[in-house]
Amino acid sequence: MADEFPWCLTIDVPFPTARLATIAYNTLVVDEEPKKSDVRKTLQLLQNDTVLSIHFAAREGRLLRSATQSMMNFLRLTIDTMLAFPDYAR
Repeated sequence: MADEFPWCLTIDVPFPTARLATIAYNTLVVDEEPKKSDVRKTLQLLQNDTVLSIHFAAREGRLLRSATQSMMNFLRLTIDTMLAFPDYAR
């Protein structure tokens, strides 16, 4: 698989609480990649569920960049929404 998907990137996003990290994880994990996708994405919670780890593997560098940019946009929207509703995120 490494030869098929030579372009890889892992981004670890720390959150102040496990609840916030879990909200982000549950929001972002629902966007599954198509079966024949040229990009693979894996999300997991680490360090007592306070760190959201996102791993990308792609067939080409430009595809990795595009997938990463899209995920960062979704992550920012998720965080902005949590900040807009602080009572819910507690």
